[in-house]
Amino acid sequence: MLNVAYHGQPVGRLVEGSGRIFFEYDPQWLGQGHDLSPLHLPRKPGVQYYHAKSFDGLPGLFHDSLPDSWGAKLMEMRFAEKGIKPNKVTPLMRLAYVGQRGMGALTYEPAWPEPGLPPKFQQTKLVVLEREARAVVAGSAGKVLAHLVEAGGTAGGAYPKVVVAVHDRVPDEVLYGGGEYPPGYTPWLVKFDLSAHNTIGPMEHAYAAMARAAGIAMPETRLFSVPDQAGRVRRHFGVKRFDRDGGERIHVHSFAGVAHKDPDKCDYRDLLLVAKALTRDMTQVLEGVRRMIFNVAASNRDDHGKNHAFVYQRGEWAFSPAFDLVFVSPSVQSMRGMGIGGEWRAPTVAQVSVVARDAGADPKAIQLITDQVAAAVQRWPHFAAETAVPAEEIARVSGVLAAQRESLVSRNVIAPAPSVATRPAGSRGPRQSRGISPD
Repeated sequence: MLNVAYHGQPVGRLVEGSGRIFFEYDPQWLGQGHDLSPLHLPRKPGVQYYHAKSFDGLPGLFHDSLPDSWGAKLMEMRFAEKGIKPNKVTPLMRLAYVGQRGMGALTYEPAWPEPGLPPKFQQTKLVVLEREARAVVAGSAGKVLAHLVEAGGTAGGAYPKVVVAVHDRVPDEVLYGGGEYPPGYTPWLVKFDLSAHNTIGPMEHAYAAMARAAGIAMPETRLFSVPDQAGRVRRHFGVKRFDRDGGERIHVHSFAGVAHKDPDKCDYRDLLLVAKALTRDMTQVLEGVRRMIFNVAASNRDDHGKNHAFVYQRGEWAFSPAFDLVFVSPSVQSMRGMGIGGEWRAPTVAQVSVVARDAGADPKAIQLITDQVAAAVQRWPHFAAETAVPAEEIARVSGVLAAQRESLVSRNVIAPAPSVATRPAGSRGPRQSRGISPD
């Protein structure tokens, strides 16, 4: 049995038996708790059971707490060190491993025992964590060091990353682990770009700036400079954590999780309708419209159902700040991460507009958003130059974005100002990231 808590209050219990996972709300939570997943895990008495291969048999609310890719790799290595084979690790064991250390506001007890982890935060340097992450990726790490587990073992996404508190004046000096951080430290998620040319971090930082200029709600982002073993400075992309507000943990629920849909089979039509139902706020629906248009215009094809999320704070739902906005060339991944009214390859602004209008968006508002996004995307070379993206990369992306616009113009869906099929089985391209990354 695993107990689930929110801000220290018991939410309910998860039990595994006969190959199934069952959940029951705590009676006290039923009387005074919050609706943390109102669409598919309603607050009601009695045992609830879900069976979905996409969520390992868990309700989407709890599956959102599990890391995938990088965090899952560290978790698997850690279990292996204890002699537990991957096929013997259950979803509840993985949630217990997350324990108090997960993203968002939910915690799980009893936590998986980790005697090597410090009870309070510890100090280290980004360069140390980066070198350990590099060893794990290269397969040369004999074991997963405890502080790498504590710093990066519960974060989702494909790239190696750590969740740390960064010193405001000495960026390479970081804290990891539990407890309240002292004044002068801010929680960040740092993605390690271990690619040969070190362009991934600067590219994502430029995309974040471009999205901000397009009017999208973004977290604070920056590049962290870390010397590698050859003495070269590598730049890694960092995001200020939006699941923390001072000492408060903020509840974050992915779109796929709240809608209880396979992340690879989601559609913007559903995203906007879920936003409307959750927030009851048309400004939030328009925020979703803005992100949809940006992802089309900026060729972000990694926009699957786990890369959209909502936050719940003080009784109100809203879109989380946007994250994992990256360039993906259509030649690399022909299908989008999320459909637009059933179109997965090359949606037009006309199709985008239909989806937006179906959610109640005013046509004039849609056009205004389209113009604002188009103006920002046209400035891609400026944002890329600001982050020192190599000239050849700037030109490569510019060519794709120009082709996007030309295609849209030829379909007679936008004015001369810029703006920018059902998925066949097995057509999924390589995914850039995965999971909630405040990634």
